[in-house]
Parts: sequence; C-alpha cells; structure tokens
Amino acid sequence: MDAEDGMHFALSPLIRTRFMMKHAVFFLCVLALVGCGKSNPADHYNDVERNLPPLGELGKSVQELLDSEWAESCDSTASANMKRIARALDERKDEITEFGSSLPLTQNYKLIPFGKSFLREYTIEESPKDEWQNYSESWSDLAQKYQKIKNQPVNQYWLWLNNSVRSIIRNDQMRILDGSNLGLKHDSASKIDSLLAAVEKCVQDVRCLKLQIPVMDEIFAHEVDFYSYYFSKFNKTQDRNVLERFVKRLKHDQGRYAFFNNETIKISKENNLTTLQLPVDGAAYDADQKKLVSKMVESVWKDSEVSVKLNWMDSVKDIFKMFFELDKPGERAYVIFSDKEVHLFPFTGTRAIAHEFGHVLGFRDHYYTTWDYLGCKYNTEYNLGDLMSDSDGNVTADEWKDLKKNYLK
Repeated sequence: MDAEDGMHFALSPLIRTRFMMKHAVFFLCVLALVGCGKSNPADHYNDVERNLPPLGELGKSVQELLDSEWAESCDSTASANMKRIARALDERKDEITEFGSSLPLTQNYKLIPFGKSFLREYTIEESPKDEWQNYSESWSDLAQKYQKIKNQPVNQYWLWLNNSVRSIIRNDQMRILDGSNLGLKHDSASKIDSLLAAVEKCVQDVRCLKLQIPVMDEIFAHEVDFYSYYFSKFNKTQDRNVLERFVKRLKHDQGRYAFFNNETIKISKENNLTTLQLPVDGAAYDADQKKLVSKMVESVWKDSEVSVKLNWMDSVKDIFKMFFELDKPGERAYVIFSDKEVHLFPFTGTRAIAHEFGHVLGFRDHYYTTWDYLGCKYNTEYNLGDLMSDSDGNVTADEWKDLKKNYLK
C-alpha cells in the first residue's frame, strides 16, 4: 500500500466544481438515453433500509465518503450498493474473521499464527514475470459479486469481497477526502519533469501571459485533470497565482516517484557487506512476532552487498512503530512515512510486510491507480515482478541501485 507522506493536496473548489459539473452532465446524458422505465423494487434498497444508520466500521467509512462535499456523481449513483455491501460485511465481520482464521493449508497459501491472529503466506515458489499488467475495480462490479453470494453462508467469496471492498474504500478516501491526484501512471515521472520545466520557464518570465509549451507537454497536461485545469485557467485569466499553484502541484507530484531517505537508519560495514540497521518500536509484540517480522523483511531485503536488519526497541520516540489492528481483518496494509507508522492487519500477506518495510526504507509504491470518472471505476497498473508494485514480486535491480545510491554514499 502507498506510503502516505502526510502532504494531502486537496483540489481547489473551482477544480472540484468543474469535476462535479462534468460528471453531472455525463450522467444526465445517460439518464436521457435509458429513459424512465419501471424499476423492480427488489433490485433496490427500500427507503427503510437506506435510512438505517451505519452499522459498523465499513458503514461509517462509506457514510463519511457520501457525506463529503467532494463526493461525485459516481458516488451518488453507487451509494445504495455501497451502503448495502458495507452493512452486509459489518454484520458478518466476526464470521469472516473466524472463517479466515480456520482456513486449512492449500496449495497456494497457508496461515501463520501472529499473536491472537494470523498472517497469510503464499507457498507458490515460481518467480513472477517482470511485466506491466492492468486491472480495474468498481462498486458496480462488487455489487454483482455481492448479489451472487448474499444468501450464502460466509465462505471464501465473502473473504474476497471483504478484501476488495476495503481496497476500493481506501481508493475512494484518497480521491474524495485526500484530494489525491489519481491521474498519474507508471511512465508519468519524466513527463512531469518536462512539463514542470516548461511551466517554470513561464513563471520566470513576467512577460509570459500564455503557456505556449512543447506539444508533448501540452498533450500530457490535458491528459491529467489537475494539470488541465491549471493550464486552461492560466491561459484564460493570466493569473500568476494559478501558475504558481501549478508549479506547486507538479513539484508535489514528483514526490510520487521519489526516494525518501530514512534518517533513523544506522549504517555499519563489515568486510564487503553493508548492513542497514532499521530501528523499530516493538513494545506491543512478543519475541515470536518480532522474529517472524524480521525474517520476512530481512530475507527479502538482502543481496551480496547490502542487508537490512531490524533493530527492535521498546517505546522509543522518533522511530518507526508497527501497529497490528485486529478489528480490521483484510484491510490493506500501509505506511504513514511522516508519522513513522507501519499498519498491518489480520491476513496481511507475509511478503506484503517486506513491501511495507520497503516504504520504511524509502521507496514509494510502484503501482499506479487512476480514476475513470466516465466508467466510475479505478484502473491500476502493476508489475508482477516488482515487490514495490506487487507483494509477490522481488526487489528489482533498479531498486537495489536506488537503495545503494542513497545509503552507500
């Protein structure tokens, strides 16, 4: 999961208004096409059910999203399904946890005891290919999956639905509550650099009253809604405050591809092996839990020149602290870099722990989620062979290069 840097960059009211108007126009067009035919009451939430208060954690998260002033037409359209599915999962939370913790060993994964809960360890030995792939997710897709299993007892499909819903809610939170720029792809870094240089050139020239930039930079600017807004707004108003905000936005987005040095790491060298000693607050964990986490991290982050070693410490300020949240089974693990926090959950994959500690070392996520407001869905690019893109992957040659460049100076 993404290493949050604490720099939430909310959209301006003008951008939000533009987005919502654009989305509203689209859905009005759709309604005009489909007409006002009779609906089957069985296909919809009835008014009584719709007005029930949120039952639990997921229901409250959904309600917060829908109540936000930045919610879009897609969210209004999906609201009934969002509430229905969240309520169903909240009602079955204990059953889902119990079912997940009683799953037997399969050919694909096994459960590893972790305190009062479990982690999930994949047993597939085959190394994934180093190639980019795509997948999409939407509340509409999840609603179809829910319809198929809603009358079934809790089973593997409920487990998958729970994980998927928690994942899409996190994406919704990034889009609606955090104002994250969900328009960047894996190849956007160099394009941002080029566009920034062109915009800064105009900033430095007080006579520049219109952004006249290279064609490829302009094409990229209009592909990303955030950038398209600033580009068009400045050319229309010549407001240099807009231009400065454009630069600030671009510099912020450069961080999406940047490496962040962890200043708490201590470096030692013996013979030809450099050890990165990473202090971690483990006051809440027993010796077996610390040993397991160390194994998961240290076995992955090690090559012939560099090895990472977790140095467990108790109740020490200003070092990374690990949290294991029992009440959110199936939640996506994540790191908040600015607060030095690692958050894990029941059924987190063991190699996902190595991925999260990759964030602690300084790497950002190497998967990229974009928002398609016309299709009301998220599209994600990911690389199966890259640990920081997919937790079943490996540390890539480029990642070793970045690690050594930043810590072995």
